[in-house]
Amino acid sequence: MPQKPHDQRESVGPSDARTRNRVRLPRSLPRPTARRPVPRLVEVFIVAILSTVIACGASSDPGSSTSEATGDSTSVTISANTSDSAAMTTPATEATDATATATTRGAPFTATTTRPVPTIVLPKPSPECGAPSSNRSPLSPNPPQENPILDVALADLRGAVEPFGGTLAVSVDRESTNRPGSGDPVASYRDREPMIPASNEKLRTAFAGYELLGQTVVFDTVVVATGPIVDGELRGDLVLIGGGDPTLTTDGPHSIAALVSAVSQAGVRRVQGSLIIDVSRYDRELTAPGWPDSVWPSAVGALSAIVVDRNRSAAALADPASHAAVTFRTSMLNAGVPIDGPNVTRADPPSLAGAELAKRSSVPLTQMISDMLTNSNNLTAELVTKELGWRTTGKGTTVDGLRAVRGVLDSRCVGAGTALDGSGLSGSNRQTAADLRSLTSATTARPWATAFRDGLAIGGTTGTLANRFTGPGARSRIRAKTGGLANARTLTGELTTTNGSRLTFSVLVNGNVPNAEAAIDTYITALITSA
Repeated sequence: MPQKPHDQRESVGPSDARTRNRVRLPRSLPRPTARRPVPRLVEVFIVAILSTVIACGASSDPGSSTSEATGDSTSVTISANTSDSAAMTTPATEATDATATATTRGAPFTATTTRPVPTIVLPKPSPECGAPSSNRSPLSPNPPQENPILDVALADLRGAVEPFGGTLAVSVDRESTNRPGSGDPVASYRDREPMIPASNEKLRTAFAGYELLGQTVVFDTVVVATGPIVDGELRGDLVLIGGGDPTLTTDGPHSIAALVSAVSQAGVRRVQGSLIIDVSRYDRELTAPGWPDSVWPSAVGALSAIVVDRNRSAAALADPASHAAVTFRTSMLNAGVPIDGPNVTRADPPSLAGAELAKRSSVPLTQMISDMLTNSNNLTAELVTKELGWRTTGKGTTVDGLRAVRGVLDSRCVGAGTALDGSGLSGSNRQTAADLRSLTSATTARPWATAFRDGLAIGGTTGTLANRFTGPGARSRIRAKTGGLANARTLTGELTTTNGSRLTFSVLVNGNVPNAEAAIDTYITALITSA
């Protein structure tokens, strides 16, 4: 889909340290001096105050300084009054987040930069893994143990797939009770052949998400004011900053309406400037490479740093930022707070000064990833992938996110295969059954192992497995990630056999094979009862 041109909102100057440390407002933003010239006496007074502040900064008495340190930034605050107001900020470095408190009438306007910097460093590959390889897996060199029943079950599975021109790959290990993450092979068949993984790709996204972001991280949507609030009027712009939260809605407790309510409670009764939608955290690619028309938008909404109602409406699919702007402005009008200026989209990384008026945080990553695995949530998978890119390189792109995923898997001796997206909707992804099974095994030694396991769908009980493995001998014995495209059916996870052994497995079927899902389930049931 052709992309709309960017609206570049900030000027570009030299890249020296002094320029980087200045707070630069977009050209089109109204400046107090442009509307009402500051008298010369006031200018002199401001300069005198700043000179005093700078001098006090070197004082040994911390109480004598009026500078406030917030994270890695330092801001100088000048109180607003009802006639002329100015906010001046001299950041020492880029701030890690927008931490200024909301402004109210008669209170100081404290501005901090809203441009975060990457804070996560990718782990180095383990020397025990050898050279990184797309098909590397820490598999046992021992051949699978002979089991006539399982041999027949595998032959039956092949008979259900191969006569129809399909391809099959199987990898099954019995996990060691003494060595988490290791085991002995139970069955294997073409387990190193690259196959389309479908939504089993989400296992890789979950692994990297937990490893790099942690279980408690949240995705924030923030509203920032670029000027002071004087007698209920915001003398500046209102900026809605998208943080990649896939769960924000129009109404309800976690919504645009809730953000608007907080803005109103901060004392805003009118906005003199524009409504700016900041989507600079991620790129403006609405889809990922390799997605066929059959999956977008039917299986996932538009990808963006700002998401409202999963970005599935026609307006959101065309332009998520414009859709969010209309939704936000409408909610503001419903709350009796008009915005005088136009809607503006910012897609370039800003160096904007502003004070936080409202914020809504997503549920912790554990809950998002659990939903992603249990219910195969494609939007969450893609936004987590972009977030991994943003957190590691400062570029919220699918490509940079996948590079982070590969780095994590390399560090854990798990083959990374070929991936073009984070959800598995791309038919160009290629993974091996051996790599997917070894990934599942590798999670058992990680501190987030329980969260990962609990997020998998349970046979006959939850999510995409609620209607599969419903028999009394199989129900609740399997936890796995399903996968399904027009030409692929896949299943990767773990199961507990009737004799108490724990197996990790991956079964991949590619091709237009009728009843492929049922054939996979029959084979997995044989593992439960006979392995």
